[in-house]
Parts: sequence; C-alpha cells; structure tokens
Amino acid sequence: MRARQLAPQDFESALDLGRVLVRKGKFAGAIEVLSAAIELAPQSADAHYQLGLALRRAGREQDAAAEFATVDRLNREYRSGQGGTGPPLEDKRP
Repeated sequence: MRARQLAPQDFESALDLGRVLVRKGKFAGAIEVLSAAIELAPQSADAHYQLGLALRRAGREQDAAAEFATVDRLNREYRSGQGGTGPPLEDKRP
C-alpha cells in the first residue's frame, strides 16, 4: 500500500485513516499514515498513541514503547499547561 502517498494533508483525516488501518490490521500502512499525521501535529498525544498501537501490533515493541513514552510526556505537559494538544488520554494500552 502506498499509504504515505494516500495520506491526507489534513491532520484529522490522517489520524482517522490511521485508526482505520490499525483496526483492519494493516499495520505498515497505519505506521506510515500516523507518522505523516505526527509530522502535521507533533504535539498530538492521540496520534502518538495510535502509532504506538500500530507499532506494538507490528511487533516493534521498542518503537512502541518510545511512542507511549511520548504520550506520557505530552499528557504531563498538557496537565501542567506547557503544551500538548487536546485533553490527556486515558491509558488504554493493551
């Protein structure tokens, strides 16, 4: 799949497409699309979380752990008023 070529330039659309690809088990495509979404909105805890899920399900545990650590950092920053976009995510990791 040429996911990066198909990835929308709109963050919300890219995030939604990434979520769908994760649910369908198309992890390589999800990783590409979610990476593109993060380029558009690097402070999105949700995008990092979804990328972490895709990486974990693709068997890339270390990369997934790094994304989940980013989610934790962004959530702390959001709570302290230092950044992050959107409310903190609840920890729903599998």
